[in-house]
Amino acid sequence: MVLVTHDLGVVAGFTDQIAVMYAGKLVERARTKTLFAEMKMPYTYSLLKSIPKLADPSHTRLATITGRPPDLVNPPKGCNFAPRCPFARERCHEEEPTLEQAGSSDHVFACWYPVGSPEFRERESELAAQGYVKESIEAVS
Repeated sequence: MVLVTHDLGVVAGFTDQIAVMYAGKLVERARTKTLFAEMKMPYTYSLLKSIPKLADPSHTRLATITGRPPDLVNPPKGCNFAPRCPFARERCHEEEPTLEQAGSSDHVFACWYPVGSPEFRERESELAAQGYVKESIEAVS
């Protein structure tokens, strides 16, 4: 069965494997537990950050992904997610990443600077210094 949703919280308890797509392209695929524990794609990270948390007070503002999805007729050069990705660097806007294998053979992702990489951590520190709030995603693991 295939279930299509933007809410990864919905699929967490009902799937064996998740394929994350952006602008019609596969950007990450892994076993469900692996994806939640070891995500690599900043789009996946952003989707997980947008899941409402039961512990948050009522009417808490949800985390969102800024910007608009790309024009699929005239997609941007490089990674389709780069214009909306707070972790994007120059290379992301110039070159489209290919699917790479993560730790296990059934976990693939398409990102030049995946979640957890030194470049990702460096950018995350820069964003934190600018007031960017890092939300915890441990509750969905």
